[in-house]
Amino acid sequence: MTTSEYFFGRVPTVRIDAFAFPRTGSHLFRYATMGLFDLVSLPLDARHNTEAASRRDELDPDVLYALSTREDGVPFSPVWFDMAPRGQHADPEPTGHPTLILARSPMPTVYSLWRVGFTRWGWEMPADPRAWVLRKFLRYRAFADAALRVLAGPSTLLLRFEDLAGDRAPDALRSLVEFVGVTPKLRPSWVARLIRFDTLTRPGQRTFHLAGDNLAWLRDQAWLDLIRGLDLPDFSDLGYPPEPLHA
Repeated sequence: MTTSEYFFGRVPTVRIDAFAFPRTGSHLFRYATMGLFDLVSLPLDARHNTEAASRRDELDPDVLYALSTREDGVPFSPVWFDMAPRGQHADPEPTGHPTLILARSPMPTVYSLWRVGFTRWGWEMPADPRAWVLRKFLRYRAFADAALRVLAGPSTLLLRFEDLAGDRAPDALRSLVEFVGVTPKLRPSWVARLIRFDTLTRPGQRTFHLAGDNLAWLRDQAWLDLIRGLDLPDFSDLGYPPEPLHA
């Protein structure tokens, strides 16, 4: 395992570069790693974005507190996940550092982007919604192509939203810990319980952490009508075969 070129105090910091397409689980990943590791980072302008900061208001503060704790006797081991090594949501590229790719099934990914964009961020509805949706799928396909090229190299890990958000979360987190190569400050099985969607989020109305559910799009008839008949790209090589348009 290589380290970054900087130290946190006198302790060498492990650097992992991470790439994520929008709505593939970067926030869930953030809170999972908050529970597992002593996270450090460099100053980022995005930290002063009030909209981004307000997303935490939709989360349970007691769960965030629990994720910030550590077990007795675990040494301090700083870890830096650079979430924008080539720019925010840029296509993956080799960086010379261990690299992690976040992935999610394309249908719930684009559906989630559609919902959050028009319910929280106030995007103007496009003149041709079907063309907009198709462009997002094609953009994710380009991201996937770049990701597969990176994953063919050494020191890489593919981490799926479906594993982080589901029953396989303890195993996924243990794989992440092994990849990073430091002792976790909390047990992966405990962190997996804390980051379950219904535990992590506050009850009631939310506009960013909306559902955490890969099947929410199947219950939205307007979305089903929107995508019906579109010639969507295939993502089987990323592990995501085409989605049937019914439950």
